Amino acid sequence: MRFRVLLPASLVCDVSDLRQKTLKIGIVGRALAIFRVDSVWIYDDHEPKVKNPQEEMNLIKLILEYMETPQYLRKILFRKKEELKFAGMLPPLRTPHHPSVHERSSRQQIREGAVISSKGGKSIVELGLPKRGLLSEEVKPGTRITVRILKDIGDYLIVEEVRKEEVKDYWGYRVYTAPSLSEAVRMSRSGFMIGTSKHGRNLEDVMHLLKSVRDPLTVAFGGPYAGLFEICAREGVKTEDLFDMVINMVPGQGTETVRTEEALIASLAILNVLRSI
Repeated sequence: MRFRVLLPASLVCDVSDLRQKTLKIGIVGRALAIFRVDSVWIYDDHEPKVKNPQEEMNLIKLILEYMETPQYLRKILFRKKEELKFAGMLPPLRTPHHPSVHERSSRQQIREGAVISSKGGKSIVELGLPKRGLLSEEVKPGTRITVRILKDIGDYLIVEEVRKEEVKDYWGYRVYTAPSLSEAVRMSRSGFMIGTSKHGRNLEDVMHLLKSVRDPLTVAFGGPYAGLFEICAREGVKTEDLFDMVINMVPGQGTETVRTEEALIASLAILNVLRSI
């Protein structure tokens, strides 16, 4: 079972300071990891209340990517930025590719690494271990790669590169941006596309259909000021042209509105159960 998620640029526009934005994005990052989301698209929903949507998309993307990166690689892959000022408040993901600092290396173990130097047909890879990896190919320094440890040769650990698709464990998410909801749908299109809205179909009426939809399952969310129907109207498209189904994932809500990060958690929790029974 694979999930993909579409989130609006206005995700954090209802809070004004960087600290609160960081905390809110942290909740989203945890939800993505808990429910094994493999891809997330941040799309420009053209919300009038957002003064600089590209800046908002860049912030969300940066913090989500920072969270997804193992702690031992962050100083190598991320320069010091004002946007990461409150990154220390982000919750850890504790996914399989974020091993404990006390975890020892073992033969055939798969880890995330970052290339720190490359010459003579070989690359030195930081693995977050007492010994660095030695890769038998030149890769551009600063590149993040997934590797398998083959053997210990004393000063180094011999490693080979592994495609993420080969890893059986959940191995994090990738973050993309899109200039519109329509474009995000086009870019992520495959499997089954669900839109979420309080004006959508009753969840109870479509539960039997959701149990059998094909992978990957993509779920789109509206923003704090406009839902998917309004966002589609801004773009001059109909929801039925973008989504296989639009569903009210929080029926009988007790509050006037459901925040995007709350809808994300509620929706993925329900879909996760339905796809596993």
